[in-house]
Amino acid sequence: MAETEGKKKKSKLPIIAVMVMLLAGGGFFVLKGQAKSGEKPKIEMAEKETDVDEFLTNSSDPSIYVRAKITVRLRKDFDETKFKDNTGDVRDAVLGVLNSTAPKDITDSTKRGVLKKELADAMNTALEPPDPDKDSDDSKKSSKHKSDDSDDSHHSKSNDDWDSKTGPVLKVRFMNLATQ
Repeated sequence: MAETEGKKKKSKLPIIAVMVMLLAGGGFFVLKGQAKSGEKPKIEMAEKETDVDEFLTNSSDPSIYVRAKITVRLRKDFDETKFKDNTGDVRDAVLGVLNSTAPKDITDSTKRGVLKKELADAMNTALEPPDPDKDSDDSKKSSKHKSDDSDDSHHSKSNDDWDSKTGPVLKVRFMNLATQ
């Protein structure tokens, strides 16, 4: 009877080893597949600039007005007609940023990059509002990403020079900017 118990134990060991190897191999391929699906598509900037109307509004100091003419460069895969259809929301977003900006920050050329990033973020939120159903981990990542975007210390001619990394508004240009 001792022999039959030994045979049973020996016969289970190879089966268990094969099962562990199959599970480990399957897990590897599942994780590898998730890594590929998690890759973000390459974001490209449109060739053409899109005009945003001229703005005349007061700054955070109600006695000082801001006059700005803005053009934007959209993400290549974003439909310009969707931008035009949401002009009211875009204008409202731009006015909100300009109204909350101090006049000294508008006239200071070193802070103009931060203003452009704020404008891009506001317009992007107006065009593609954040999804409230997204996981809270995603919002933590995006808020960290936004703080990384506001760093003006490293600019190159690649997408590091963009005012937004994801769009739809990737680049903001002032054609005219003045305070009075």
